[in-house]
Amino acid sequence: PWFEETNFGREVKVDSNKVCTFIVKPKIDVEKTGPVMAKIGQTIQYNITVTNKGNYVIENITVSDPMIKFYATGLSLGPGMSYSYLVDWVVNEDWVMQYINEDYKVCNMVNATGDTFNDKHCLVYDVDEWCVFIGEPHITIIKKGPAEAAPGELIWYNFTVINDGNLPLYNVNVTDALLGANWYH
Repeated sequence: PWFEETNFGREVKVDSNKVCTFIVKPKIDVEKTGPVMAKIGQTIQYNITVTNKGNYVIENITVSDPMIKFYATGLSLGPGMSYSYLVDWVVNEDWVMQYINEDYKVCNMVNATGDTFNDKHCLVYDVDEWCVFIGEPHITIIKKGPAEAAPGELIWYNFTVINDGNLPLYNVNVTDALLGANWYH
């Protein structure tokens, strides 16, 4: 019944004893690409492409990527047609800290939905994911002090701690076994 209702008025050909009906096979495809690596503070650009891979018009297409606050609506595509969006995004510390995974990547998904016949009976949907490597945290410590000292002499050590990675580091503790278990900074 649904097929008959949604195809009412569609092309039907009668040729002698044959009846041919146009079969609608809707399909939508969304693809997202972008940089493979980024640093905090850098502006990156995502390319989101929506393609109608079916054989009928897809209407009311909505494309969204909530993690980068991207939403687009109202697009219609005929069979084989594509549309691309270029989306700039500033990689900020809060975004990275909220979404980074154990592989130091931020992966976010884009999705596209649309319908055929503008009646919500034939919805199409697709998703794609893109991951950006943010980088590994890294820390370097340099300890400087005298090369020699006499017994009982007071000596000074200088510790320099450097965050030479590209992520913020929190709760950094410096200890030195030679200075005793109670010494830390």
